[in-house]
Parts: sequence; structure tokens; C-alpha cells
Amino acid sequence: MKAKGFCIAFLAALLALPVSFAVARNYIDTTNYENREYAPFPELSLKTFGVFPYGFERYLNDHLPYKNQLTRLNAQLEDAAGLNNTMLQYFNTDSVIHGKDGWLFYNASGYESTINDYLCNNLYDEAELQRLAAGYQALNDKYRDQGITFVLMIPTNKEQVYPEYMPDALQPTGTESRTDQLVTYLKEHTTVPVVYTKEALLGAKQDAQVFYKYDSHWNQPGAFVGEQLLREVLQGEKDALSEYEIKELPDRFVGDLATVSGMQDTLYEYPAEVIGYKPDVTATLTSEEDSAEATMMSYVSDAPDQRKLLMIKDSYFYSMLPFLSKDFGETLFTTDSTLAKELIAERHPDIVVLEIVERHFYRAEHQWEELLQ
Repeated sequence: MKAKGFCIAFLAALLALPVSFAVARNYIDTTNYENREYAPFPELSLKTFGVFPYGFERYLNDHLPYKNQLTRLNAQLEDAAGLNNTMLQYFNTDSVIHGKDGWLFYNASGYESTINDYLCNNLYDEAELQRLAAGYQALNDKYRDQGITFVLMIPTNKEQVYPEYMPDALQPTGTESRTDQLVTYLKEHTTVPVVYTKEALLGAKQDAQVFYKYDSHWNQPGAFVGEQLLREVLQGEKDALSEYEIKELPDRFVGDLATVSGMQDTLYEYPAEVIGYKPDVTATLTSEEDSAEATMMSYVSDAPDQRKLLMIKDSYFYSMLPFLSKDFGETLFTTDSTLAKELIAERHPDIVVLEIVERHFYRAEHQWEELLQ
């Protein structure tokens, strides 16, 4: 009798979540903070029978009642219990790793595997290196024949710059990441100019914090360091971060990792701004389309260097804008390879920069293939 009563109580508890959520969802936070579409309900048929359980599990995880509230509670309990410094966090399906001293890191999965980049266990083989090198050399040669200077820019992942805040359970298997490996290979086997920010950021962090604590991106001081490396390649000179005043802004910044963790109300920081870069140069925004993703943006300035630069970029470009827009007479930015080809044909840039953060390099080959077509 007791067992029957227990079963009834257990089933009632299970049903209470979806039943109560049907009402509560109109009054609580149900926003999707994961920067991706939630998994749809999978098709069930004879052809999909074998993969249906996996698809259903993804659907259930994404559409779990009280998902945001449970995610927030889980993060708080992990921090309180000290689970953020064990291998359990690595195997956690969450997209955030809770590091030391409250630092958060992006635990990307699938092809975009930041942890494998950090652990140095996903190195390229020789054939992959040859294929990537051949692709970037072909792209470099194509632009050279059009009178365009090409540069490949790779901002490094956050955990490569702040490994001291990563959980002790995550120990790299070597000292060379696959991005280190690729950059060395490109420099030895191609004529492609490469800007890789890892060593410069490791040095600059002695003067200032160069990544957000609760976000996966570099902050403005970090972006300044990276942009100055690019400037050195294109203009033969660069400024040091230590030469500039860094000011903390008054408005709170809530990072993407804090938001995904469901802790946007308690984890925030105050962004830093680099003060006084080229005060005699004025840069003006002349075009912005699709502002959420900034599919195409352009600036004009009265910089002494009046060349036109096109950057094919990802989200790391944004913090470089205050500096890059003052370095050249016109700067164009787009995320879209097809639009980039149109801009090259119509606007005739002098410089093309392909900027792609380390964690996005899984799509690199696809991108240069599109640009070569």
C-alpha cells in the first residue's frame, strides 16, 4: 500500500511541472539565452527510428519546464558545492564552465569545441594542414592579382589567455594547440600574412584585463591589442596598450556566459574603455544593415591612410571598431561571404581581412571555398 502511494505521489510530482508551467510560463522568464534555435520535436518514422531517442532527448532538454530557473539554480548549487573545479563540469552538457575566482568560460560542443582547443587534443594531421594552407594561399593569390592586400586574422579563445582560471581537472595534453600548429604551418609554407593574437594578449594582460570575466569575447583593451597587431602588418607601426588610459564605464555589462547560466541578475561587470586613440581623426558610421548581426557596416574617416579596408568578420570585430575605423579612410564590415564578394567587385577595397576567432575555425575551409568561387 505504501509503495502504491509512493508511486502515485511520484507521478503527481512529475505531472505537476508541465501542468503548472502551462500557467506559470506567462509570468516567468522563458527567454532563449543560448544564441541558437531550440531543437524541434523529432520526426518519428521507420527511417528515423534509430535516431529518434537522441532527437527527443535534445527536444526535452531544450523545452524543459522552468528551464531558465533550473539552469540558474544548478549554477548556484555547483558554485556552492565546489563542483566547478572537477571533471564533472567538463562532462556537463551546459555550455558554460565555471572556473576559478568566478570566471566563466565557453564550453562549446560539436565542431566548435573550445575545450578540445584548450586541451590540445584535436591537432590537425598533415593532409588537413596542407588543404588549409593551399586554400588560404589561393585566396591570397586571388586578391593579390586584383591589387588587394589580404590578411588572415585569428583572435584566440579566452581560455588560451587565462588558463590560470580554468578548472584544475582540465589539463592540456601538450603545449601546442591546433591553432598554434596551423599558424606555424602557414608562416612556413605560404606567403599569407597571419595575425594571431595569443602571445600579444598573454603579454598585455599584465597591464589590463583583456577579456570579459562573464563573457566569451575580448573586451575593448583586448581588442585594442589585436587591432594594433593588424595595424602593424598593414601600416608598419603599432601602439602599446600601456600607453593609454583605461577607464571603467558606469553602465553594467552582462556577458553572454552569465546570461546562458541564468545568472544575468547577479553576475555583471563594468566594461573598460581605451581612452584617447587618435583624437585628431573623426570616424563616421555611414551604413548599418541588420543591426542585430551587423551584416554590413561601413565607416569613413579623415585618417591619413585613405585606403579602403573590408573585414569579413565575426562578433570579435565589434570591440575593434573604435580603433580600426580611425586607421583607414573607409572601413567595411560584413559577416556574409557572398556579400563580401559583391563589395569587393563594387567598392574595390585595397585590403581584405578575413577575421575568424579560433573557436570558429571549424568553418574556415567552407568560408575560403565560398570566397574563391
